[in-house]
Amino acid sequence: MLAGVDPGREKFGWVLSGEDGTLLLGGIAPISALSVFLNVLRTRRWGDLEPWRTEGCAENVPDEEVRVLFLGNGTGSEKMEKLLSEGAFSLRVVEERYSTLYARRLYWALHPPRGMRRLLPLSLQVPPRSLDDLAAWSTLLAALGPEKKRSLLGSPEEDG
Repeated sequence: MLAGVDPGREKFGWVLSGEDGTLLLGGIAPISALSVFLNVLRTRRWGDLEPWRTEGCAENVPDEEVRVLFLGNGTGSEKMEKLLSEGAFSLRVVEERYSTLYARRLYWALHPPRGMRRLLPLSLQVPPRSLDDLAAWSTLLAALGPEKKRSLLGSPEEDG
C-alpha cells in the first residue's frame, strides 16, 4: 500500500492507495493531528482517520502496511519531512507542481456536476470543499509516473 501527503502550514491532505494508485481513503487533517496520522499508519487502525475522511471508506483499506509515503515538496514540507521520516516506511519527497490543478480534475472525476451545472465548463466551476487530500493523491500519482497521471487526467495546460 502507498500513502501520499500534501503538507501545509495549518492542515495537511493525506491519501491511502493501492500499489496501482487506486484511491482507497483520503482526508484533510489539522497539523496537530499528524501524530495520530502517523500512529494510524503504524497500527493500521484506518477507522481512526474517520474524523478527517473526505473520500473513500476505511473498510475498503486492506490490513497492509504502508510501503512508501510520498510527500509533496510544497509549503511546510521541510518540517513535515523531519516528522514523517520517523515512520517505518520509505519516505520520498516528490515535486508537486500543478497538484492543485490536478486535484480539481480529480474532484470532478469523482464528483461530476449534476443538473444544470453539468452544462458549465469545469474550468469555470469551483469545488465546494478544500482539495488538499486530492492534491496528495495527485502527488502520489505523479510519483508513480507522469504518463499514468496524464493518461488519467490530461495536461493541466488544457485548463487554459
